[in-house]
Amino acid sequence: MLPQDFHDKLILKNNNQFIFEMVAHQIKKDWERSGLWEFSLTNINSPNDLFSKLNDHLTTLVNNQPESLQNLLYIMDLSELRMRFTSVSDSVENLTLEIIKREFLKVKLRIEIG
Repeated sequence: MLPQDFHDKLILKNNNQFIFEMVAHQIKKDWERSGLWEFSLTNINSPNDLFSKLNDHLTTLVNNQPESLQNLLYIMDLSELRMRFTSVSDSVENLTLEIIKREFLKVKLRIEIG
């Protein structure tokens, strides 16, 4: 689950598009660019839907293709050193949040420069 203050940032709009939708498109782009399966945006109607879907995909990735995780983090420009995990389920949730935060920063920068 996303922290409330971060959730609130994602539901803001930019040119009639929710920020979380822009973040979802950025995640999809980077996910697929890393050579992984399609990241469908179907049924992502809220920031928490995005969190759940990404968390499910990351759980599948960690369990079935752990060697692909490093490439994904590289493409998303997310340092593995920032990850501090206590358990596998906790680590996937933390990773999910870190990815959404990183992709949010990319979108925010694009809006500010754009």
